[in-house]
Amino acid sequence: MRQAKQSGFTLWELLVTLLVAGVLLSIGVPNFREFQRNGASGRISGPAPNHATYGSFATFSDPDGNSWLLQEVTSRLPGRGVSSFDVATLRDLLRETEEHHGQYEPTAPKHHWSEWYARYMVARAQGKTSEEAFKSAKL
Repeated sequence: MRQAKQSGFTLWELLVTLLVAGVLLSIGVPNFREFQRNGASGRISGPAPNHATYGSFATFSDPDGNSWLLQEVTSRLPGRGVSSFDVATLRDLLRETEEHHGQYEPTAPKHHWSEWYARYMVARAQGKTSEEAFKSAKL
């Protein structure tokens, strides 16, 4: 008897997808909040005279009816954006996180791995050592 080939996502594919979604949300949500706070009234499409960050706007609609707003960002405001990880650095951090989570999980209370990974990776991005990040990530 042969087993049917299973389909679905591997853990790495899911992890990368969640990571990309997290990065997009970390950029999009603060910018959307700023847009809501300032409102859209009084904005003129085109470059701002002084090219101030978040000051230049352009809007357009695509053939599917979606409306798009582009902003010029010359410098990120505090707490916005993501770190400057390159692929190799992020890969190494993910592997390190996986290793430490593997040590933590057998003794940990019931939890979802993504919560632990996020806490660990944020602590490392803030400059904590792997041991400090391990302690910070405990739920």
